[in-house]
Amino acid sequence: MKKHLLACLTFALLLLSAGTPLAQPTEMEAVVVTATRTEQAIKTVPANVTVIDQEAIANSNAQNVVELLRSQEGIVVRDLLGNGKTANVDLRGFGETSAANTLVLVDGRRVNAIDLSGTDWLQIPLNQIERIEIIRGTGGVLYGDNATGGVINILTKVPAGGLHASAGIEVGSYDFNKEKVSLSASQESLAVSLYASRSDTDGYRDNNDLLAKDVGGKFSYFATDALTLRLSGTYHYDIYGMPGALNAGELALNRRAAKNPDDEAETHDRYLQAGLDFERAHGSQVSADVSFRDRDTDANVVSWAFKASSSVKTWGFTPRYTLETDLFGYPHKFIAGADLYRSQLENVSSYSLADIDKDSLGLYLQDEIYLRPDFILSAGVRQEWTAYDFAQEDLGGALASLDDTASERNHAWSLGLTYLYSDHSSAFVRTNKSFRLPLVDEMIQYDYMAGSISLNSALQPQTSLQFEAGIRHHFGEAFEGRVTLFQADIKNEIFYNPIDYSNQNHPETRRRGLEFGADLKLARHISLTGNYSYTEATFEKAPFAGNDVPAVPRHKANITAKLTDIIPGTILSTTYNYMGSIYAISDQANLYGKTNSFHTLDAKASYRWQSLKAFFGVNNITNTKYHQHVVSNFAGLNYYPAAERNWVAGLEYDF
Repeated sequence: MKKHLLACLTFALLLLSAGTPLAQPTEMEAVVVTATRTEQAIKTVPANVTVIDQEAIANSNAQNVVELLRSQEGIVVRDLLGNGKTANVDLRGFGETSAANTLVLVDGRRVNAIDLSGTDWLQIPLNQIERIEIIRGTGGVLYGDNATGGVINILTKVPAGGLHASAGIEVGSYDFNKEKVSLSASQESLAVSLYASRSDTDGYRDNNDLLAKDVGGKFSYFATDALTLRLSGTYHYDIYGMPGALNAGELALNRRAAKNPDDEAETHDRYLQAGLDFERAHGSQVSADVSFRDRDTDANVVSWAFKASSSVKTWGFTPRYTLETDLFGYPHKFIAGADLYRSQLENVSSYSLADIDKDSLGLYLQDEIYLRPDFILSAGVRQEWTAYDFAQEDLGGALASLDDTASERNHAWSLGLTYLYSDHSSAFVRTNKSFRLPLVDEMIQYDYMAGSISLNSALQPQTSLQFEAGIRHHFGEAFEGRVTLFQADIKNEIFYNPIDYSNQNHPETRRRGLEFGADLKLARHISLTGNYSYTEATFEKAPFAGNDVPAVPRHKANITAKLTDIIPGTILSTTYNYMGSIYAISDQANLYGKTNSFHTLDAKASYRWQSLKAFFGVNNITNTKYHQHVVSNFAGLNYYPAAERNWVAGLEYDF
């Protein structure tokens, strides 16, 4: 198998690097900001980069961010509720701990939780997203903790020139309905955008309802030609049911049933961000952002007679300096910056009272220089200091209280080389070291025999040494392809060991694989987009040596065919999705065997006439019965069933 895979990879690399481009594309060159925290052409970045733009968002059937990410190479989505609220987005094969190994940003601001609650993917409605940038396998130098698998940066829409307004409505299966309005205006030195939306659905399963409301805005003030001031803010609210997992018998009886018919939770999430960009002389720029986020959650878990309320307040300050100039006659970019974050977590439950503070300071330097007009060398380093303050009390009185502190000091580095072998094609190699710190929940251990709560002093930070190489090749305007090979060796990987119910370090694990993507224009009206990912995620040493990491499929593929303007104003698209088999979450011993692989097929038709847009889409046309999330425990396997065939339609009018 490995020999066949190596042969296929070698052939793919030769295919992409061979031949002369038929014609050079004339469209504007694609750029990305996440890779260097400044605008940069994708072809110069030593990483596998994807940008999901407005066209891709409009052509998909996605109703939230996780549905949009599902079709991307190297990304696996496990959506417990099927509505994006409690989803795990896994970049490069981390399984159960994916939320702590994939860094998520909104307009460059960290939104990863410091506890086990994970990323809230509903905090930004899909209709307010300008684009999503995915940087695989790197990010530790510029962003620090959590970037082992890579970085996903959600960039929201900026105010457009002139006066624009839109209103839309969507309806669909399971009593889904959504209403949205937006307004954007600009005049001379001021630009403003505002939006509001409301979404409601009963969901596929019993007690699977979700009500979400969002309002927000952005303001930009161009004080001078050199100085821009920015202000943005949002408020998000949702309330949703938590139907729970079904065992095999319950699943066979009624896959839409709720194991927990009365469990529910709600969220209030607010953030405010202010920033400035100051263009100085001689190619230098100073940028800085100040942010505040306040997130409150309340859960009523009737099935366990348990209630919990959590409040997390996060302050951020992220200044940086950029210098772009010539060095020895070649372009040169130098970036220096700091990331200062402070988080305060207060958690009150039926059993305990916790007050936890986390402070972090990261300093980074990154340099990029053209050694020749076609060779770019990039290097960077980061040093990060983190301090914790824990106070936790057992309200039942069975355990002594926790009052302790902890601190960490970690570093990351990166070294990359990009070869621009034609105007629109490039090859790269890169190696980097990153780190992942334990979440605050992982740092606390309970000893009921000793009657104490204490810090898990044996738990160490996780480190990763990664290497990858790739090619991005344009065969003229008709075909673009990309291939990336990667390997990541993880030391002290943090995981939950179900054998003794504790968070531990596994001595050594490994991820390696292939990511392939292609865009093909068959004719003026017909195009194909596809990708394939092969990922090996394995435990390399005891106690689980030789086993697969749970919840990571070896194979994953997506193909989209699109017909454009066969009838003027229409777009017809069909997407095929394949997900390989996996071991269930918490089955590190690989005892239960792999779940079945599955295929789904989606389709969408859209039409635009002047200012009116309409669409109709069908998901899971083949009515496949599958599971996005499977968990094992002492009693066996538990399933979170995904929706069968369903539809969505909408109208939108631009004023």
